[in-house]
Amino acid sequence: MKIVIDMDNTLTDLNGKHVRPGIETLLQMLIKDRHTLVLWTNSPKMRAIDILRDNQLMKYFSEFIYREDYDPSNRGLHKDIGKIGADLIIDDDPAEIEFNKKKKKRGILVKSYMSASTKIGPDEYKKIYSQVKKRRKWGSK
Repeated sequence: MKIVIDMDNTLTDLNGKHVRPGIETLLQMLIKDRHTLVLWTNSPKMRAIDILRDNQLMKYFSEFIYREDYDPSNRGLHKDIGKIGADLIIDDDPAEIEFNKKKKKRGILVKSYMSASTKIGPDEYKKIYSQVKKRRKWGSK
């Protein structure tokens, strides 16, 4: 399955200084299950690359979509995962999840990870992984 994952407040905190607890374990599990992971962020390319490199997260993704790639004028366009043949989006923005649901795609909404002080349950990554497995059984629709 091709899975799109947001960066800001999903993988890392808003400033890109801290990695969401458990996210690397989740990414490793998804890759082990042979999922293709795509990073899709509203951040500009250079900012995103710096954050991904500083947090050693680039290695988990086979494709990268930055703001310049889908919304160069920063008009607030949604991440239309169907345009890249993706099946599922993991994001902290309810609007992105709802947009893709209307397009008959699946989404997993996660709590926004705003800073290192944001309370994230120690087993959150297991819950996300479980939801991915359920959606895989349902197919891409």
